[in-house]
Amino acid sequence: MKISVNELKTICKLLLDTAEKSGFREFEFDTDYYWFIPSDEREVFDKNLPNPCVGSINELLKIIEENR
Repeated sequence: MKISVNELKTICKLLLDTAEKSGFREFEFDTDYYWFIPSDEREVFDKNLPNPCVGSINELLKIIEENR
């Protein structure tokens, strides 16, 4: 499965535009953390269950601050 950067941008833009039209101006989370599945475990469902890892929304925001 492949998806182009432009296709992914379009999907994200459509989702966020829909949220804005619905009145959302920001998203509030009860916690800073979220779960994600490491890339090397995303497609191996027949052997072992993946081990979710924890990420931080604050760390994602640093991408904007540091312009990475």
